[in-house]
Amino acid sequence: MAFTTGFLRRYRPPTGGLDRVRWFFLCFAVFTCVTAPMQVPSSSPVPPAFWVAGVPAIGYLLWRRLCEYRAGALQPPAWDVAEGVAVFVALLIIGPLGGGLGVFYAGVYFRVVFGSTRRVLTGALVYLLALFLSSWWANQLSPIPGSPWQQQLGQNVIGIAFSTLLMWLMLRTLVAHQRALTQERQLLTAVLDNVESAVIAAGSDGTPLVRNRAALNLYAELALPEPPAPWHDAVTLYRGDAMTPLRPEDLPMEQVLNGQRLRDAELGVGLADGTYRSFLVNGQPLSTSTTDGVGAVLTITDVTARKKAEERLAHLALHDPLTGLTNRVLLRDRLEHALQRRSADEERVRLLFIDLDGFKTVNDSLGHPVGDQVLVVVANRIRSILRTQDTVARLGGDEFAVLIEDEPEEVAIATAERILAALRERLEVDERSVVVTASIGIASGGAATTADELLRNADLAMYAAKERGNRFERFQPAMHAFAVQRLVLQADLQTALDRNEFFLQYQPVMSLTSGRVTGVEALLRWRHPHRGVIPPLEFIPLAESSGLILSIGTWVVHEACRQLCEWRRKHPAAAEGLTAAVNVAVSQLEAPNLVDEVAGALAENGLKAEDLVLEITESAMSEHLEVGPTLRELRRIGVVLALDDFGTGYSSMSRLRLFPVQKVKIDRSFVKEIGHSGDSDVLVVTTLALAHGLGMEAVAEGVETQAQLEFLRDNGCAEAQGYLFSRPVDAHSIESILAAQDVAPLAEPAALTYG
Repeated sequence: MAFTTGFLRRYRPPTGGLDRVRWFFLCFAVFTCVTAPMQVPSSSPVPPAFWVAGVPAIGYLLWRRLCEYRAGALQPPAWDVAEGVAVFVALLIIGPLGGGLGVFYAGVYFRVVFGSTRRVLTGALVYLLALFLSSWWANQLSPIPGSPWQQQLGQNVIGIAFSTLLMWLMLRTLVAHQRALTQERQLLTAVLDNVESAVIAAGSDGTPLVRNRAALNLYAELALPEPPAPWHDAVTLYRGDAMTPLRPEDLPMEQVLNGQRLRDAELGVGLADGTYRSFLVNGQPLSTSTTDGVGAVLTITDVTARKKAEERLAHLALHDPLTGLTNRVLLRDRLEHALQRRSADEERVRLLFIDLDGFKTVNDSLGHPVGDQVLVVVANRIRSILRTQDTVARLGGDEFAVLIEDEPEEVAIATAERILAALRERLEVDERSVVVTASIGIASGGAATTADELLRNADLAMYAAKERGNRFERFQPAMHAFAVQRLVLQADLQTALDRNEFFLQYQPVMSLTSGRVTGVEALLRWRHPHRGVIPPLEFIPLAESSGLILSIGTWVVHEACRQLCEWRRKHPAAAEGLTAAVNVAVSQLEAPNLVDEVAGALAENGLKAEDLVLEITESAMSEHLEVGPTLRELRRIGVVLALDDFGTGYSSMSRLRLFPVQKVKIDRSFVKEIGHSGDSDVLVVTTLALAHGLGMEAVAEGVETQAQLEFLRDNGCAEAQGYLFSRPVDAHSIESILAAQDVAPLAEPAALTYG
């Protein structure tokens, strides 16, 4: 039984083409060999010895045909002699001009379908020789009545030659056609194998007819069962949302076999190891002559990597890459949803706007990498004290926000206090100890409030907390009105310079030894067309935040130098040695062209560098160490540098030596307390001693009483300014003072008269 099964499997019919033709001629050869004994005539004159050799001869021919078919080629030519002998014996027994021609035809045709043209010709000669000899001998043993045997032999040879030629031509055509089909199939296979997507063409029962290399790899990677077994047996299938299980009838193959077309259908595959793969499936029905009914063609593309990349991009689009917190876009979306869930009169959405104080100093002094680490630590601290339902976001830079829902305002206040307490603790970053503080604005809203309004209100409350020195502030409607007013003022500020709305006032600086005016401090004023004169404290911060301070500051330097030049021209004696002091903002010191601007203004008005004094506040100098090179360059060209409001910053006296300062201006807050506070007296005396010790001049600001004047002079203060001598006045008034000083110089500092 096993032998029969193996034999049938080995010689089962091929699917088509030349192999099918070869199998057919094998069957013909086997049939002629098996039926040959049945065609032996009962009155054969052949000697008995040939009868004994006939069975092995026919068996040999049958064995040789089977071996050649299995090998796919003819045996070596040396065996043709043995085959000629076997054919001679078979023809002689069966009848060379009768039933034996079947064996002849079977052998010749088999050689045509398996051999080359040369082997066909040599084999045909061997067969013809065997036919001639067997026909001659058979005629000798038993003459054929009627026509001579030679005539019958000739007719048979002509028929054999014609049929063999016709068979050879048909086979050559078939071979050429099959070769073309093979090349097309190879080309198609090469194209399909170079497609990254898996391509599967299946019959109506789901059995694959064509699969490219990617399809085979897909089945191997996912350990899928061979079709038509369903995928559900090995993996878990989901829809594109990766959550909804896919029913067997919803499989892409089933849908296409039912006549549906698929376009970028998403398919999720959950593997046994817990991993998840995503695929895009395209498919359309297939109807060919090789399929029973409707088949299907599917292309399956693995988009797992693309999906993960899209998820990463989506996460990056909604989260801060440094801290991993929600970003402004996602916070705004959550704000909108939270506000929409509330009624118009229900304000239970709380937003905390957090801004770190002095973070720029950390970046400038320790570097941006350390600053980034500080932001990460701050984010983690804020996140650690919030509830899981709260949202914390980084809005950019050193700004954070916290969204709290369905809680009273007291909870928001308590959260703000916890955040402030957490941030007050020292941060250990890169083996450094860093201290940061924060200002927090709190705003509440409901359905009547938009997300942008809530963000704006919290931002305004934060700035109010920063300006008032408080740690947090709740939003008040007046803050918005004030912000609108500032916005309008800033818009007017944009055109104030072009409209010549700025002007300078000058406060004299008095020598406490000679009683003469030794200098003036130029003070910027803005004459608004509708609001009148606006104090500097209202518009200078706007100018600095908007960047207008650069162009305004350039104008102030040029105008102060021009006015000083004019005073010297009109009053050369009184204005001899007179200096003009100008306040300089940090942003001006950070500008790359400040030194050139100052040098140009001096040269334009024929002044020496020491005629100009640039005043920088102590806090600005101590918090912005990066301006040091600019200050040293200004000092190199001869400009006098003064440290303004000394004692109000956090630089400490040790930092005083880091900058090329020649003058120290004692802040008016200390001068005011002279004679009233022992601490202030000590601070003033100490500052004067420090300035003298470092070879600097000291200037006292805000002198208003004679007692203050005497105290300062007794302790070696060289110069002073204040209301005791003069308020800030216009250029004409200074000119009057200089004119009076030309006539009768003061011997003692006193109130000045002008006009």
